[in-house]
Parts: sequence; structure tokens; C-alpha cells
Amino acid sequence: MPNQSNERNKYVFISYSHHELPEVARRLKTDLEALGYEVFLDIDRIAAGGHWDATLNEGLQRLKDGGWFVFLMTPSSVRQSHNFCLNEVTWASYHTRDAILPLRLVPCEPPLAIYTIQYYPIDDAIPIEEKEERYLEHLKEIEAFLSRKKTVPVQDERIRLKQILQPMEFEPKRLAVLDRFMGREWVLDGVKKWLQAPNAPRIFRIGGGPGTGKSAIAAWLVREIPDSIRAIHFCDRNNTDKSNVNRIIHSIACQLAFCLEDYGRELKGKVFENEKRYLNPTIQPQVLFEELIATPLVRVSRTQRNENQQIVILIDGLDEAGVPGRENELARLIGDPELQKAMPTWIRWIITSRNEPLITFQLQGTPIQIDLDEEENQRADFRAYYEKRLSDLHKEPMKEYLLETLVNRAERSFLYCELMCDDIVRNPGMLRSPEKFPVGMNGYLSRFFSAHFPQGFDDRTIEILSLMCAAVEPLKADLILKITGMKKPELKKWLRAVGSLVQYEEKTDTLRFYHASVLEWLTGELEGSQPDIYEIEPKEGHRMLADYGWEYLQGVQEWEEPLDYAIENLGIHLYASNKEPEKDATVRDRLVELFKKSLPGEGKGRLPVKVIAALLTYVVARHKESEETGFKGIVDRFLKAETQPEAKHALAAFLHICYDYYSARGNAEWARWMHQRQHSVLEELVDAYPENTGWKRDLSVSWNGIGDIEAKRGNLSQARDAYEKALAIMLELTEKDLINTAWLQDLGVSLYRIGDIEKAQGNLSQAQEAYEKYLAIMLKLSKIDPTNPEWLRDLSVSLNQIGDIEAKRGNLDQASDAYEAALAIMLELIEKDLLNTVWFQDFGACLNRIGDIEKARGNFSEARDVYEKALAIMLKLTEKDPTNTDWLLGLSASWNRIGVIEAAMGNLAQAREAYEKSLAIMLELTAKGQANADWMGDLSVSWSKIGDIETARGNLDQARGAYEKDLVIMLELTEKDPANTNWKLDLSVSWDKIGDIEAARGNLDQALVAYEKQQNIMLELAEIAPTNTDWKRYLGVSWNNIADVEAKRGNIDRALEAYNKSLAIRLELAEKDPENLRWQLDYSISLSGIGKLYQQKGEFPRSKECFLQVLDILRTLVAKAPDMVDSTIELAFALLDLYQVTENEYEKQAYHVEAAQIAKSLVDAGAQHRDLNTLLNRLSIDR
Repeated sequence: MPNQSNERNKYVFISYSHHELPEVARRLKTDLEALGYEVFLDIDRIAAGGHWDATLNEGLQRLKDGGWFVFLMTPSSVRQSHNFCLNEVTWASYHTRDAILPLRLVPCEPPLAIYTIQYYPIDDAIPIEEKEERYLEHLKEIEAFLSRKKTVPVQDERIRLKQILQPMEFEPKRLAVLDRFMGREWVLDGVKKWLQAPNAPRIFRIGGGPGTGKSAIAAWLVREIPDSIRAIHFCDRNNTDKSNVNRIIHSIACQLAFCLEDYGRELKGKVFENEKRYLNPTIQPQVLFEELIATPLVRVSRTQRNENQQIVILIDGLDEAGVPGRENELARLIGDPELQKAMPTWIRWIITSRNEPLITFQLQGTPIQIDLDEEENQRADFRAYYEKRLSDLHKEPMKEYLLETLVNRAERSFLYCELMCDDIVRNPGMLRSPEKFPVGMNGYLSRFFSAHFPQGFDDRTIEILSLMCAAVEPLKADLILKITGMKKPELKKWLRAVGSLVQYEEKTDTLRFYHASVLEWLTGELEGSQPDIYEIEPKEGHRMLADYGWEYLQGVQEWEEPLDYAIENLGIHLYASNKEPEKDATVRDRLVELFKKSLPGEGKGRLPVKVIAALLTYVVARHKESEETGFKGIVDRFLKAETQPEAKHALAAFLHICYDYYSARGNAEWARWMHQRQHSVLEELVDAYPENTGWKRDLSVSWNGIGDIEAKRGNLSQARDAYEKALAIMLELTEKDLINTAWLQDLGVSLYRIGDIEKAQGNLSQAQEAYEKYLAIMLKLSKIDPTNPEWLRDLSVSLNQIGDIEAKRGNLDQASDAYEAALAIMLELIEKDLLNTVWFQDFGACLNRIGDIEKARGNFSEARDVYEKALAIMLKLTEKDPTNTDWLLGLSASWNRIGVIEAAMGNLAQAREAYEKSLAIMLELTAKGQANADWMGDLSVSWSKIGDIETARGNLDQARGAYEKDLVIMLELTEKDPANTNWKLDLSVSWDKIGDIEAARGNLDQALVAYEKQQNIMLELAEIAPTNTDWKRYLGVSWNNIADVEAKRGNIDRALEAYNKSLAIRLELAEKDPENLRWQLDYSISLSGIGKLYQQKGEFPRSKECFLQVLDILRTLVAKAPDMVDSTIELAFALLDLYQVTENEYEKQAYHVEAAQIAKSLVDAGAQHRDLNTLLNRLSIDR
């Protein structure tokens, strides 16, 4: 706190409510005066508008010379509208913020103007007459605060929360300028009706163009309904903090925490537990919004609250949030219907913004309740404003004409009304020439600058305005003086000359335009602006700021944060001082030098990397990656010029962080460039310094990143190559240091990813080999430290992967053993930490895998029991946080599993119900995130499941409709990303489903068309990756489908040709991996199809030959995996096929008897299978 003379410090202004505990104010006045203080107490205030007003103002004005503003907090002093106390608090927070002492007399929350200032509670001494002793103890403390011997004790949790979230200070100036505000009562009426309507929309939108008074209305609403508005933010595109979405979310959360005690407890618990997470500036806004605002509010909603008490969050200038030219993330989050639905019904939003289509789109079509651009809304307010401001207007003989002219010429701008009134008050003679009134803001600004600078701007004015237009935030006057060489008196004289549209703010020592539209008009950005000779080119301002910053940089050897504006934004101004900075030798060389000073950012004369980060943010916001050459060119020159490898590595590390940031925000083009550039730097460094193990490890991580990118696009071969390179590096490193656990873990990650690629390609032996190596590493690590929960979790993951491979190969017992071991680990972990939601989700995934095994064994009831346990976990998680999209996806998948098992058990109505619940989740998710291709893919799966169940129920038309929705989604996805092989594979499956349903409907021609489209996709994929066994298998399926249709159409030769092609593929796969029982089963099915064709042709010996081969294969499969019901049922069908083509009666009966024995054994064992009833019918066996 600043030092003040004792005499000035002895002045105290007491602000209090006359309606609540006024006796405390009087007692405090008496006691402080006894201690030698001069106390101002407005005892005689009785009504607004009397002589007391002047006295009160005089009392407040004295605080400018020193002293204390003591605010007595009671419910009526902090929350009532039309509250004189709040006006006084607002004034004090603007003029004397460092000398405010709030004293809480009754439990209540502080007003927004001072929500970050710690209050001192004395409510335990009220009433004073009953608790005199305690009051006197507090009085001693209060005197110590006033004499600055002590500071008000701040709650440790409050300080810590502020340090982490760093809330932005309230802008009391916005309320302090409301003295002249008038009109707009219809806006307030609309807001109040909205607040009182229980079923009203959650968002109240106030829209309007520049200068229509949106911000003034927002500030006015804060003053008029303080009991409802508990968090506010005024966005400002000229202030990097106030337009930063993450900072805005932090600030809103902190305001709510200080005002809502129950929410505050929830927020502190989350933030304190994950402090580093919330200090990370790269965290995604959606994650931050969900975790800091939505989820704590959801939890609070379950406590006892008055549902009629609306809590309003007000955001002014929403269009100015975020980075210009990019998606407005804050608007998208506020407009997200699912987030709003998840939050308590008593949370509402008031939004002001320009009427931009993008904002309307991101607010999910939320209507504008108040449109300030509509003429009928404005004219009455304009007229009322003119009549009140221009008090002498009634004396004019042409009053009505003057008013009508002023209203008409304002067009839609309240700013015009305000400025014209200011001018007329200064020069009433203007009223004699209404025909000279300018038209709209373009006319006003043109007239204004013409009057002040009839010949155009002089050089000094161009300099200052260029600096102001180029600045990324308002410039301090001191900086302008240094750049221009002006003296303070000259600047004051210039400010008088330039007029009221450029203002000096004494408290912050900054120059700013009266309104954003002034800057936009000067630079030609304002719609309809015609600045002509008054147009300002920001490039000149950038040049001056760059020159000054560069000179300043050379003269200082050490830097401390916060950096001066000229240094922190030096990169921006150098870059923007030339349209092609890489071609300007001076700019280019200076930027390269700036990179050198910022990277690696250590040592004498070094700058923090935030200087380069600010430049990159500026570049990304204004340029497409494909069109930008300046920044990228400077990076290349820096790398060529830099001799220190540490600096190059620092650049790579910086670009990697930026890659994560922009990739998470959907800017794939810039993210891709950042990753590619950092990767090439790491490759160069590792080649030059092969002994640097840290850099080698970084290169391995980078290769894994490339693999992830390619895998997501379905480019499995490229992904495999990248993962192999990462693996080779980690193998080399771990051989050098066998006990480095971090490297061992990285090695395991590479193996794990290679296993995933091999599995996706159908190369199960290679996948198993990779997973087993990963398992060995995790076993080794868990032995080193059996208490390390992360290693134990990874061990569980590795066991699940082994289980997946065994399950895919049909080895159900081995798969079950692996899954049970993984489940045991997760059970042990969650028992140690019942609050760890990630482990609970993993536990659910283990249960689902075990359910899959029971289903494959035909134990449908056991499978359903396990699936229901997994479902219960996902229901519990999503109830805890309904906004967590990962959990919602998991819940959708759980409902799908329930649907599958119900369908398999013949419970089609229950299956349909489960599928519909899954579908509903995916529809909600995709409604708010249609750009998320993965979610759209999952939605297509849900539609396909609906089609499956309708097919099973015999509703073929409904099934076709569902499959078509699945198909439409996949066509859109493949059109958007034609190189994505995953989407192509899914599209082929969609065509497969369409073919099946047309075949079932008897439309064989349409079925054949669909199957051929399926086949064309699989032929294309097989050509792309001939070694991908999964794709080969699907190609075999497509040939089988075509063969089935041709057989039904009577085209036996064509059918035989197709079956033989399918058989060749399946034989190749079966010989490649004889242990893959699924592939062996596929091979038997193709042989069976050929046998049936020969049977249809009457060639029974050839038919029997095929069926005998099928029988041989199936007997082997059943012997190897007796629990694999698919093989057992196919064996029974094979015996019946032989029964039909065998002439020998003894053999026939033997086949029939054996088939019947198999069927009865399945029934006795309680086995369930989709084809079991068909088998029993053929054998005439009742259940």
C-alpha cells in the first residue's frame, strides 16, 4: 500500500445502509473520532435529489487526497438495486481501490465491484450492546488496519485460489460513467420478465452494431439488478487478457466462488487438487469450462438451494472474446445445449454482442431478445436521451423538428446521440443549423476530424494515432512520449486539440479511443466507413513501436516479468511493420535476433519465450498456414543462423507445445506445420549430437506423434513406420541404461502402439508379439515398484491387449485369463482410491471385455450380468459429471453392448430400448460437435445398430431407413477426408448392411449394387495395403456376399467364381496363421458355400467333398475351442449338409444323429446363439 501522511490517513468515509444496523455506523463513527479520526457519516440522508447529494460528493472527493473508505456490509447494502451504497462502493473502487476496508456486519457476499478485496467480519460482535467486549477487540484491529500497522487477514484458500485462477479486476469505471445513462427501461423490463419466467431460455441476448450502447446497458444492468448478476466480464479485443477465453473462464469461476459459498467449496477442491493443470495456459477452453464452471455447478445443484433465486453470469462484447478470425470458443461453450442442460436451472446468462452470424450460429440459434439495431427499439430511447441531456431544447421553437432530425440522423447508434449531445452542450448554437447535423457515425467522425484537422492530420497526430491503431492493447502515455519525443505538456496540448474521441485515463496512464468504432473507422474496418484523408495505416505504428522496442532491447541486459509492453510485443510489431517481413533485411535480421534472445531463454540478456509465443499467436490469428511465409521464413533463418544447439532444441520444444495447443483447438493446418518443423529440428540435432539421450528421447516422442496422426487418418503403414522409428530409438536408449524406468515406459508405449497397428491390420501374431513385449516391460516395472499405481494401471492395459488378441483368434480361455488378471489389478487400484474416476472407467472396460468372452461362449445371461455392471459404472460417472464427453461415449458404448446381448437372447424390444439410449447420447453429442468426425462415426454405428434390431424384428423398411442414415454419415465423412482409410472401411460396412437388407427384401439387383460398392472399396484398400489381413478378410466377405446374391439369382457359374475368390483369400489367411480360429472358420464357410452350389447343380460327389473338408476343419476348431459356440453350431450344420448329399443311409443317419446330439448338448448347457433356433427347427427338436 502507498504511504500516506498521517493527517490524510486520519480521514474515514463510512458507507452503510440506513435500513440495516445504522447504529453500528454511528457507534463506529463515535469510536473512531475518539481515536483521532475525522469521520464522514451521512446520517441525514433521507431521499435522493436534495442538498445531501453535494455533501456526499464532497465527502467522497476528499478520499482522492487520502484516507479510508469503510464499507459496512449487510444484505441491503450489497445487493439491493437503486442502492446508494453500491454507487459509493463503485466510486471508491475506481478512485481509491487501495484504501477500501469492507466490514461484514451480517453474513452476506461482497458486491462485484470489490469481490477480490478481503473483508473483515465483525458479525460475531453484533449486536454491540450484548457483545461489547468482542466489539472492542475488533475495534483495535480496525484501528490497526486504518493506521496500516496490519493488513486484513486473508483466508489462505482465498489467496491460493486467486493465485491460481488470477481473476481480472472488476472495471468500476464502467459503472462510474452511468450518471448520464437514461432510457432503456424496456430493456430492464425484458430482463426482469425473463428472470421471473421459470421456463425462459437460459440465455438472454442483447445484440446490436458498434456504438448501439451494448456495454453501457451491460454496466447499467449490473447496477440495477445486483441481487441477480453475480459474475461479469467485459470482453475487449484490444486487451489480450480480457479477450483470452481461458482467462475469462478463470475470472468467472473465481467471481462465482467468492459469491457462492457452496460452489466455492467445490471449485477449491478441484483447483487445489490439480493446481498445475489449471496453471497450464494450453488447457482446452471446453475442458476448463466443464471442469471449473459446469461440473461444480452440477454438484451444487444437488444441494438445498432456492431454485427461484436466479444467478446470472453477464458477458459483454462476446464477439470480442477469443482470437480474431477463429471460432469464438466462448460463444460455442455458452451456446452448447448439453452444457446448459447439465447446469442448474438457476444459472442463466446475459450476453451482449454484435449481430454477427457466426455468433448466432455458435449460440445454437439462441434468439436475440433485445435487438438494438431495430429502429422501433431505438427511436424512443434516442428521443428520451436527447430531451434529458439537452435541457434547454424545450425553449427552441422547432423542438419537434430538431428532435426528429437528431433521432433520424443517429441511424442506429446510441454513441452518435451521446457525442452529439456533448457537442451541443458545448456549442448550443449548433441547434440553429440542424441541416448540418452529420448523418450516422461515419458522418459524425468525418465532421469531427474535419473540424479539428481541416487539412488532414499533421505528422504528430498521424504518429500518435498510428501507434494507437497498431497497439495490441492501450498504450501508456509514457511510452508514447518516449517514442515520439514529446513532453508531457505537448501531449496534454495534443489531447485538447484532438478532441474527446481520444482519451487519457489517469489511473492507468493510458491513451485509448473513446469507443472501438473510432479505431475501426480510422483504419477503414468499420462497415460503411469512409475516412478518406483521415485513414490511418497501422503499419507505420508497428514500425515505430518496433524501432523503439528494438533500441530498448539493446540497452538492457536483464529482464524481469512482467515485461514492458514494448518488449513483450516486439515480435508482433516487427512482423507487422512490413507485409513481407522475411524480405525486409532489417526486420528479418531483428526477428532472427529476437528468436536468439528468447530461445532457450536462459542467461544474461535472455528473454522469456512468451515474446515468441505472442508473435505466433498474432500470426496464426491473422493468416492461413498455406498462405503465410513471413514467420515460417524467420524460423528457417533462425535455425540456419543459430549456432547453439540448445537454442534449436528450445525452439523445437516450443513448437511442440504449440502443436498440442492448436491441435486441441482444431487448427489442424498450423498444428501440422508446427509438428513437422519441430520434428525436422530434432532429427537434425540427433544427427549432430547422437550422444544427447534427452534429445533422442524427444525425437522418439515426436515419431510417436507422427504415428498417431497417420493412424488417426487410417494410414496404417505410415503410422507403423513412424512407431518403428520411435521404437528403434528407445531400444537403443534402454540398452544403454537398463534401469531407467522412464525410458522403459517409453519403450513400452512404442511397442503398445505397434501392437495396435498390427492388430488393426489383422496381423495378430505380430500384434501379440508386440503386446507381449510391452507386458514384459510392465511386469518388470511393477516388480521394481509394486506400489506405483500408474505402472499397475499400464500393466492392466497390457493384459487387456493380450486378451484382445486371443479373443480375436478365438482362444477364449486364454483371453479370459488375461482379462481376469487385468480386472484384478484394477479392482485393487480402485479399492485404494475410490474417487479415481479414470480407474473406475478402466474397471468398467475390463468388465466389458469379460462380458464379450461370455457372449462368445454362448453364456448370454452371464454376459448380460457383466455388461450391466459396466453400465452401472458409466451411469454413475456420467451422473457425477454429465458434461464429460468421454464418459458419455463410454455410456453409449455400454448401452450398445446391452442391446447386442438382448438381441442375441431374443429380447428384441429390450435390445431396441438399449440401442435407442445409445443413439440418443450420440445425437446429443453430435448436435453440439458436428465437426467431431469420431463422434459422427459413432453416431453412424448407433444408426446401424437400430437397423440390425429392426431387421431382426422383421421391420425391413425401418431397418433400411436406419441403415441409410448410417450410410449418409459415412459418405459425408469419406467425402471430407477421402484419404482416411478408417472411414472407407466403415463405409464399406455400411454398403454391406444396405446389401443385406435389400437381399432380405428380395431386391437382389439393389443388393448386388450395394455389395459391389462394398467390394470396390475393399479392393481399393487392399491395393493400398496388401499386407493388411483385416482388409483382406473384409474383401473375402464382399466376394461371399456377391456369391450369395448370384446364387439366389440362379447365376451358378458367377456365384461359383465369386466363392472361389473368397475361398482363395480365406485360404491364404488360414495358412498364414493356423492358430487364428476365426480365419479357419471363415475358410470353412466359403467351402460350405461352394459345396451348396455343387449341390444345387446336382453334382453331389463334389458337393460332399467340400462338406467333408468343412467337417474336418470344424472338428479341429471345436476340439481346440470347445467353448466357441459359433464353431459348434457350424459343425452341426455341416453334418446336416452332409446328411443331404450322402447316399449311404448308414452314413446319413450317423451325420443326423451327431448333429442332433450337438444341438441337445447346447440346449442342455443353456447355450444361446442367434442360429440355435434355426438348427433346432431343422432337426425338429423342441427346447
